[in-house]
Amino acid sequence: MATLLQYEGRSFLIHPLPSIGVSFGVDISSVQAKLNALGANPQLIVDGNFGPASRAAVMAFQKTHGLTPDGVIGSATLAALGLSGGGPVVTASELPDKPTPMTGEDVTKAISSGYQQVTKKIPTPQVLNLIVSQGAFETGNFGKGIHNFNFANKKFSSGDPHFQYFRCNEVIDGVNQFFDPPDAHCKFAAYANPGQAGEAFVRLLQGRPVWWNGLQTGNPTAFAAALKQGGYFTGDETSYAAGLERYAKDYLALAEKYAIPIGIAGLSSTILALGAGGAYLLYRYLRGV
Repeated sequence: MATLLQYEGRSFLIHPLPSIGVSFGVDISSVQAKLNALGANPQLIVDGNFGPASRAAVMAFQKTHGLTPDGVIGSATLAALGLSGGGPVVTASELPDKPTPMTGEDVTKAISSGYQQVTKKIPTPQVLNLIVSQGAFETGNFGKGIHNFNFANKKFSSGDPHFQYFRCNEVIDGVNQFFDPPDAHCKFAAYANPGQAGEAFVRLLQGRPVWWNGLQTGNPTAFAAALKQGGYFTGDETSYAAGLERYAKDYLALAEKYAIPIGIAGLSSTILALGAGGAYLLYRYLRGV
C-alpha cells in the first residue's frame, strides 16, 4: 500500500519494493512537472497530490515507453522520466494562524531568491515585478493579509511543509462567499520564513505552464488572463488585471533593484560607487547581455 508523505517541502509517494524489501520516496511534484514537460494531456496541476489525473498520466507515459501500465512510479518509470527517488520523509505540520506583515522590499528579495533557487536564472525586472504585484494584490499590499509568510494566499498542497486555517472568501458563480475554519476552503500553505514562501510560490507558478507563460510576458493583462484561464482565481479578470497594473507601478523600482544575483544584492555601496553607467554595465554583465 502506497503512502504519501513529505520531506523538506517536497511530496513523496512511499511504496514497498517486495523484491528487495525496502521502500523509496518519489517526489510527486517533480513527476508531475516532468510529465507536463513531456506533453501530458491534459496538463497536470503540480501540487504533489497523486490523484486520478496524475495516475492516468503516468499510465499513458508507461504505455508509450514500453513499461507495464500499472500507474506505479517505480524505478523503471523514474529512469524513463529521467528522475530519481527521494529520501527520508516527514509529514506536514499545522502552524497556528498569525499575521506576519512584510515590507515590499522583503517580499521582493524573497521572491527573487526563490526564483533563482527554482529556475537557476535571474528574473527580469518585469517578471519579478509581476510576481511581487500579484502578492501585493492578493494580501492587501503585504499588510495583515499575510499569514505565516504566505504572501500570495497560496492554498495548501502536499508539497508545502506547513498548513494553517483562517477565514477567507471566494467568488463562486459570481457570488462572494465566506468560509470559516475548518472548512477546506480555509486551508492555506504556511511557512516558517520568507525564503520558504518565495521558493514555494515560484514553484507553484512554474508548475502550471499557462501561468508560467503568462508570467514571462511581463504584462499584467496577459498574466491575469493566464491566471484566470488556469483557475488561479474565480473573480473578475478585468479587476484582477487592474489590481496587478496598479501595484506594478508601485514595485517596479524594487524589482529593478533586486533582479540581480542575490549575492550581489548586498553590495549596495559598491554598486553606488560605480555610478549609474557602471551599475548598468554590471547589470548587463551579470545577466549575460
